[in-house]
Amino acid sequence: MAAEVTFTPDADDYVAASRFHFRRQIRSARFWLRMLVVAVVTALGVAAIFGVIEGDLWVGVAVGLGGMAGGAAALAACLGVNWLLMPRRARRLIAQDRSFHQSTRVAWDADGIAWESASGSFRAGWSDHHRVAGDEAVTLFYANDQLFRLLPARALDATGRADLRATLEVARPPD
Repeated sequence: MAAEVTFTPDADDYVAASRFHFRRQIRSARFWLRMLVVAVVTALGVAAIFGVIEGDLWVGVAVGLGGMAGGAAALAACLGVNWLLMPRRARRLIAQDRSFHQSTRVAWDADGIAWESASGSFRAGWSDHHRVAGDEAVTLFYANDQLFRLLPARALDATGRADLRATLEVARPPD
């Protein structure tokens, strides 16, 4: 259960990581709870204002509920536009960051994972990670909710994938 790979990250890897991270965020209960709180508070405020202006509470409630529906449609549109623009933004950001344009060696064992490139080296134990998560294109090693290191699936052969999976099952980092 110790292996290493060497790869050079490319724009497609960063796009895959960005999309996985975005999907993970919008699937979280925290995101939907925040959206619900904003919707309810806004709808109650609109309902109260229209109820006072119109002198009829039911008109205010109807306008507030209509506002919630409009807000849900606007949220869906914003999420969709963000998803569509994400590859362009990710490619631009990786082009700006020269540290991504060099070979990176990643080695892992039962104790943790190490990253080494011309820019420097970093080692973290499995318990130091906030979360480890991924899909068929990329595995992300989170330091916190927003900061992660990526390991593209294309860098791993079948043996490397199996070894990483087995190591993560034994090490049990948070996910």
